[in-house]
This record gives sequence, C-alpha cells and structure tokens, in this order.
Amino acid sequence: MVNIPVLPKSYQFWNNIAATPADFMLDAGNYGMLLVLTSGGVATALRKLMPDGVTYASVMGASAFAATGGYLTFTLPAGQYQLTLTAAVGLIGTIEKIDVGRR
Repeated sequence: MVNIPVLPKSYQFWNNIAATPADFMLDAGNYGMLLVLTSGGVATALRKLMPDGVTYASVMGASAFAATGGYLTFTLPAGQYQLTLTAAVGLIGTIEKIDVGRR
C-alpha cells in the first residue's frame, strides 16, 4: 500500500503547468497566491464554483498575473476553486492560507 500525502484544504500548488488544472477545495480564510509564469501567457482568473455546480464567479481578474506573475492576497469563502490559464506554457505557483498568528 502506498501512502499518498493529502494536502490540507488550506493549500494548493502547481508545478510547471500549461493548461487549466483540476478544481481544488479551500477552507474559508485569508490566502496569499504566488504565481510565476515561466514561459509567458496569462493566469486569467481564480474562480469559485457557485452553488448551482456549473457557474463560476471570478475572484481575480484577467490582468492580475499577466507577463511574469506576482503575489496577491484574498479573503475567500470555503468552496471549490479553479485557476484558469490562457496561453500559458509554464506556470509555477501556490495558494496558501495566511496564518494571522496568536499572542
């Protein structure tokens, strides 16, 4: 039996992808998303699947990660998400929950 690590719902990563990846789940909270476009293209949108199970609502607009990539923060409700790519031929990135810490 092979133990396959299960990523928490507070983290997702992509390694050298060139097309829109599979949807992923996230818990509610504050998130940081860091993307690097290694070979051009555009990370078009971070989109949340709506309750009808078909319609997606955009969380991030089309121009946010054009050219080389960057870092954005979001406050997200729990749910199923999709990172949509347009003409990207190489993308590396993560979206992860930001720990606010405790005193």
